[in-house]
Amino acid sequence: RGRRPAAGGMYARRVEPRYTPLAQLSSASQEVKESDPLLSQQQSSSTSTLRSRTQGDIVQFASLSFYAQEEDQKAILTVLRLGRLSGACSVRYRTKDHSAKAGFKYIATKGQLQFGPGEHVQHIEVPLISDDHFDTTIEFEVLLEQPEECQICSEFRSCRVLILDDDVFPDERFREVIEEGDESAMEKVGMSLLRSFQYFCFNHIPTIRWKSIVMIALAQLGNIYYYMMIKLKVYLVDTCLNTKAADEERTMNNLLIKGSRGQTAILLGALTVLPNVILTASDWIEMAQLEMGFNIRRHLRVNLFRKYLNYTAESRKEVPIQDLKAGMMEDIPDLVANGYIIMFEVMRSSTKIGVVAMFMLQKTPTAAGPLLIYLMVTFGWVTWRYEQRLRLLSEQGAGESETTGWLLHADHAARLIDDYRQRSRVVSMFEGVLNSQHKLTMKFKHFNFLNSRVIPWVTIIAVGVVMAYFAQKVLDHSMSLGAYLAMINVYKDLGDRFEGLYGCFEALSEAVSPLVGLTTFLNLSTDSHRRKNVNEARYEYMESYVAAHPNPNGMFSAYDNIPLSLQQVSVDYSPSLKQSVSIDTPQGNVVMIRGSHDTGKSTIVNLLTDNVENHRGFVRIPLHLRVLHVSYTPMLVNKIGLFENLSFAADRGVASDIDRIKRILHRVGLDKAWLLEELEASVAVAATAAATPRKSTSAMAAISSLKADSRSVSNKNEDSADDSDSNGDESDKDEAGDDGGKDDAWIARLSNSEKKRLHLARAFIYNPEVLVMHRPVDELDMGLSDQLLDLMREFVDNRGVELQQDFDNHRRPRTLFFTQGTLKNT
Repeated sequence: RGRRPAAGGMYARRVEPRYTPLAQLSSASQEVKESDPLLSQQQSSSTSTLRSRTQGDIVQFASLSFYAQEEDQKAILTVLRLGRLSGACSVRYRTKDHSAKAGFKYIATKGQLQFGPGEHVQHIEVPLISDDHFDTTIEFEVLLEQPEECQICSEFRSCRVLILDDDVFPDERFREVIEEGDESAMEKVGMSLLRSFQYFCFNHIPTIRWKSIVMIALAQLGNIYYYMMIKLKVYLVDTCLNTKAADEERTMNNLLIKGSRGQTAILLGALTVLPNVILTASDWIEMAQLEMGFNIRRHLRVNLFRKYLNYTAESRKEVPIQDLKAGMMEDIPDLVANGYIIMFEVMRSSTKIGVVAMFMLQKTPTAAGPLLIYLMVTFGWVTWRYEQRLRLLSEQGAGESETTGWLLHADHAARLIDDYRQRSRVVSMFEGVLNSQHKLTMKFKHFNFLNSRVIPWVTIIAVGVVMAYFAQKVLDHSMSLGAYLAMINVYKDLGDRFEGLYGCFEALSEAVSPLVGLTTFLNLSTDSHRRKNVNEARYEYMESYVAAHPNPNGMFSAYDNIPLSLQQVSVDYSPSLKQSVSIDTPQGNVVMIRGSHDTGKSTIVNLLTDNVENHRGFVRIPLHLRVLHVSYTPMLVNKIGLFENLSFAADRGVASDIDRIKRILHRVGLDKAWLLEELEASVAVAATAAATPRKSTSAMAAISSLKADSRSVSNKNEDSADDSDSNGDESDKDEAGDDGGKDDAWIARLSNSEKKRLHLARAFIYNPEVLVMHRPVDELDMGLSDQLLDLMREFVDNRGVELQQDFDNHRRPRTLFFTQGTLKNT
């Protein structure tokens, strides 16, 4: 490593022969070693150091994540033992709930793993519970602890087990129509789909079953009270207040309090008031203890968010962010309110109609006619208008999505609009979009106006007919006055009940459209199965290589000698990678990927980090190595502090070393006073949050956080975007960025260069075994580029940055790939 004069008298860094250009890498790791004597000497020295160690063997999971199909009945986890394997050792293990709960998706398991002399692989089996209910990819954790005669690797002391579920939301019966992807076909079976959704909520979402049953039972108290009030009114008129001489003896004998009409009236008043104490208590229980809307909304939002994060690239294209936002914040609340919670009102109204019908038929069987007319009109009108309502709702939803999309596009292009002085033009275009929706709005208003008048008119006609018809019965003494007055009130109540029931049916039909959208979102394809296959292939490669290359020095050297390999890899969309490419490189190297513009550098980065879904050939990286992709575009997560950004996904032990984090910030020139103060403040906030229940964050806030600086994020598979040269001024602020509010004010203070260096510092803090960096030194001045190159070199030589140089067996070799960017900086 040295200095050489560059053009213009400046000094450029020359790092030789540690950096191995990709084009010079042969398919044999031995050739790489021979071309780099210093590397061979370094590896030989490292091996001698490892041999001299007398510390215990290392036990760890083979991966941080394992995948299992729900129907596999069990998840199999691999545990590795690295070391000399000279004696026996053991560790204990146990499962821990996360989104997958023991007793519902898996059986809680704990036990002890025994490694005999020479044994380096053991397996843990966790039984899975299969069901027919839809779930997104949920997970639980397995932990290693209590080692005996060995040590547990801190980075791999726990793993996540992801359970893949192939069931269809909301029910398997609709698989065929859902896989066709035709939303209009789903709307035709909308009511059946809605019933399946209700069944899903009732049987699958925690606490909903028992709460629903109790809610239905409590709802009948109101109906019992309603029936009692009808009877009391009839009794009050026909008995208590009936002072006719002809009825005197009969009425006096039927008084609740014998001989006293006044005291009986007081008792009737008390019977009217006192039950309301019970009804009020029932309402309070429903409000305070039986609230279900939040639980259902949370369940659906969490699953949609989880599904979204697991989408394939094609699935993400089908879900614009404005549609996802509408699904989260509008469709799910509407669906829960109008598709499930409203069913309790339907049951309450239906039961009340049954009570009314029972009273009417007791008094006169001829009352069945008007009752049937009510039913026929209500259900006939709903059925006739159903498809038209769905069509109008769909058009309205599309218009709202277009409006939201315009706002997002204008937000993303705000700087461009300002630069070209096009604010007025864009406002006019947006106004045109709104004007185009006026006709649809009026059509929907006309539709709702006509719907809202049908049942009231039926009620008015029915009450008029009843008044005229039953008045004759009163006059000929075949019906009492009390029964006549009660009948008129009952018919008015019946109209109100049917109007309410019709409103419920309208709401249910309105729930079909958001349900169809949610069904589409939750059944799009994810990359979980592909990642499962990649994990299995990486494990097979790792174990087959170790078996074929035994090492007398123990399993440290055996696993550390597995090369990283691309075997006959080709990608159609990359011009320079249409022909198959094979590359091997040993662990413990810095590898530069160099080439001119549009030669596939970013594609190789994406291949190494498993971000290319469609390619031929094999990417061979041992499963026990963590691979981290560091994108060219800096990413900072809103809604969390500086410390949580820097320690994002880092091991707890690594994240708790605040001094090391500060040293790394110093190494990248970010030891400014205000930034260190922000770090200390965010550490305190994180410590407080860890000691108290975490405040929930809305789903869309989480999505916004993960989007981060989405305005400048390029497509990971577009070489032309990633490989283009770009020179930025480090002092310029990222004017297109979103400061995210007061909590993210520190992000707004950062320049582009500072964001880039924080982005890189986070990767060194995380300290993966394989680090893949895309154009890391671009947009940095020469001094900062030198500092970064030193960190990259140290990362490999010392198996981590700002760690003890006399590393022990806990640290596996580090390998770093980076792409050449701006020529002068490289």
